Formats: sequence, structure tokens, C-alpha cells
Amino acid sequence: NYAAVQLQFATNLNAEKLRQLLGAFSDQWSSDFDKNLTDSQKDAIDSVLAIRHNLAHGRSVGISLVHMKDYFIRTKEVIQWISQTVLGK
Repeated sequence: NYAAVQLQFATNLNAEKLRQLLGAFSDQWSSDFDKNLTDSQKDAIDSVLAIRHNLAHGRSVGISLVHMKDYFIRTKEVIQWISQTVLGK
């Protein structure tokens, strides 16, 4: 029930909100997030969210496919880290 409630309100997760969400389950996960993820990976999460917001509000994003692919790769690394940390996979 706790997990369902926490995840229900987990929207628009930038890097900081993601760290806080992990911390709601485990202080160690939050600490490991800060230690193991690079600023570049955290910036990618924030950038993808900003792009999504701009697109949703009809604003121009001015991003190339090369930059978006780079964000995708770094964001995927974060997802894999979370999967390994939380699920042990």
C-alpha cells in the first residue's frame, strides 16, 4: 500500500524528485543515487522533462536528434541503475 501511494503521486520526476522518491523507500537508495549517478545523467533526466513540458505547451524545443539520443542513452542508464538497485535486476 505504501508503494502504491508513493508512486501514485510520482509525476514529472526530475532528478531531485526522483532522488526524494527513492529516499521515501530507503535512505541508502537516495544516498546511492547521489553517489553513483553522474551530473550528466541527472541533467539528462531534467532536460527530457523540460523538453516534454515545452512540447506539451506548444513551445519550440530546438533540440537535435543527436542531443535527444544522448539524453535517451543517459536516461536509460539511470533506469537500469534504478532497476538494479531497487529490484536487484
